[in-house]
Amino acid sequence: MPIAARCGLTCNAGGGYSRAQVTRLVARWVVNKPLAKNYRRPQHAFARRYTGADVALLAEVDRAMGTLSGPATACVLRRQRDVFEVPGFERLADISVAHLYNLRARPATECSGWC
Repeated sequence: MPIAARCGLTCNAGGGYSRAQVTRLVARWVVNKPLAKNYRRPQHAFARRYTGADVALLAEVDRAMGTLSGPATACVLRRQRDVFEVPGFERLADISVAHLYNLRARPATECSGWC
């Protein structure tokens, strides 16, 4: 019987452990250390760049312009900052089209703080 099976660990078949995790856990079991995942994802893997006010401003632009395509909306945001010098578009003017779609897909209640 394989060591992993004797430990009660399974790979991807309901156990939720990857092959690397099973290898690490088996190594811990062999030297009689407790079998526990002692690592987890960071609370904030990436710094948040856009505030809830930015997302609300994006929603306002979408309402006013009729939800244009991503590249057209990015162009509108840049023009608001560069040509019309409207305050509040400093961060949104440099948004990528992909991130623009991500912010559009996020529910408004999620963006009360940082996005």
